[in-house]
Amino acid sequence: MKHLFFLNLFIVFGLTALAQQDTIANAGLEDWTPAATYDEPNYWTTLNPSGVIIGAELAFQATADGEFHSGVSAVKLVTAEVQFFGIIPSILTTGEVNVSTQEVEGGWPISSRPASFGGWFRYDTLTVDTGFVSITLTKWNSTTGMTEIIGSAEQDIVSTDSLFENIELLINYVSTETPDTVLILSGSGGNDAQSGSALFVDDLYYIYPPAGIETPESIGLSIFPNPATDRLNLISTKGVLFNSVKVYSTDGRLVQSLNVNGNSVNVSSLNFGLYIIELNDGKGTVVRQRFSKN
Repeated sequence: MKHLFFLNLFIVFGLTALAQQDTIANAGLEDWTPAATYDEPNYWTTLNPSGVIIGAELAFQATADGEFHSGVSAVKLVTAEVQFFGIIPSILTTGEVNVSTQEVEGGWPISSRPASFGGWFRYDTLTVDTGFVSITLTKWNSTTGMTEIIGSAEQDIVSTDSLFENIELLINYVSTETPDTVLILSGSGGNDAQSGSALFVDDLYYIYPPAGIETPESIGLSIFPNPATDRLNLISTKGVLFNSVKVYSTDGRLVQSLNVNGNSVNVSSLNFGLYIIELNDGKGTVVRQRFSKN
């Protein structure tokens, strides 16, 4: 995960008030609190409290036409070059920065398992650097005295040609436990950071599955051939017919939404590799299955 930023900022700033459980507070980045020399999005943490002291405001309320997806504003995260400190990426997070380790830690409380996390992003880059977005769900283990990762997903964000793009991450759960903390982290300058690159973030959301996600066995699902080359057949011995198909990479990135033709989908345009297919019949049945593309 991209939690390291090498900020070289020697100022500790406090975590903003925790959001209500299982919601994304100020998800549209509409609500801001003005400070003496900068504005700060309510409930969220940016580097403004530290950056302003060294002469670098790193997060802005974006209100100009084209700078927000809906409502009246978004957040604009700008990578800056500061004298004596060098290139400083900008971040938006539900956690806080540990200056000693230069990692983002903590997060908001949560008591559920969202299936996906998404939002609208626009990345204006000067050269070839990337922005990024990630989500990490954790739980404190009182027996071991350690925080354990329950699920996570992340994606780099390349130039979006000054247009907002919906990015949806399928959360990869590695435990059946329910998390108690969610760390959302997004920022400019993830790789090869360049001063002046800007990431706009707006309209963040969770997607929760229906009452329960079925297993392939429970509906008699067969997916073949696997590996697939051109078409992937989807046959349920219990007569389940699917009308919505999404394909995710193994790190949770939505790769493609496919049209169902009878009982099959065309996967010829996918690159070689391993994927997760999510099938929905529109009546409450959702099932996921891994497959590979040759």
